[in-house]
This record gives sequence, C-alpha cells and structure tokens, in this order.
Amino acid sequence: MIKISKKILRFIVIMLIITTNGCKSGDKDISYNELLNFQSTHKIKNLNLEKSLYQVLNDTTNYSKYDFPILLIISKKMPNKDELCISKTDYNIFKSSRPETFDKLIGYSNYEGIPVLLFGDNNKAIIRLENIDFYNILGKMPEYGPDNPPIIFEPKMKCYEEQQ
Repeated sequence: MIKISKKILRFIVIMLIITTNGCKSGDKDISYNELLNFQSTHKIKNLNLEKSLYQVLNDTTNYSKYDFPILLIISKKMPNKDELCISKTDYNIFKSSRPETFDKLIGYSNYEGIPVLLFGDNNKAIIRLENIDFYNILGKMPEYGPDNPPIIFEPKMKCYEEQQ
C-alpha cells in the first residue's frame, strides 16, 4: 500500500478542485468539507486575535458548538487602530444569505482546525499573507429578487479595537 503525506494529499485535493472548477473566480461553491482541505492564504500573527478566536470557539452560549467556520472582519478605523469583529456561523446559511458586509473575501486561514474566512482590510500586523494562490471559495453574492427574497442574517459578533 502506498503512503501519501497529508501535504501531498491536500495538494492533490486542491488541484482536483481547481481543475474541475476551471478558474480562480470561485464560480463553484465550495463545501465546508472542501474548505477544510484548503491551505491558508494568511497566517494569524496577533496574540490578542488568537485569544479572541479562542473565546469565540469556547463560547457555546453565544456561538454554535458545532464546527462552523469563523468569520473575521478587519476594518481600518484610524491610521494606527483597527476594529476586529469575529463570529462563528453555519457555513451553508452564510454562503446563501450573506449580507454585503461579507462581499469581499480577502483570504482564509485556520485556527485550531477551524477555517477562518477573512474579510475587510488586510493588516500585516494582524495577519500575514502566505505565498498561496487565493480562490474565492464563497462564489458570487446571492442575487435577491421576488423569487429569492433576502433573509435577515445577523450573526453575533465579538468586536474589539486593536492598536498597532
């Protein structure tokens, strides 16, 4: 029997997804299980952010106890201050009814085996860009109309400000 390392196996899975997808645009929706196999485009390098991610993961009162992805929005507030907002939510509901706040995915990471979807401003003091190709794994924003009305989707968010 042939033994294949996890890195090689992940590479093969990613290549299969890319070749069957046909492009980098993310027109094909990626499932949560496929998302688990993607390499991180960014590395989290901020201790306060890691502590906050830990708190969200362990807060089963306000956030799901299931292995859902973490959403992270980084917003520039001042030249030396950012606002970071973290949530954890059901991936399928999020993809199908996400508000415009989550329109521009800038990358994805991993924290404790849970995918982290990154939105907003890329701050090098908080997250570091890895040398990995980025694919918009969420696909296009949902198109709303009479046959597909928007659903009110307001995930609980833990927000705090981070000095640089």
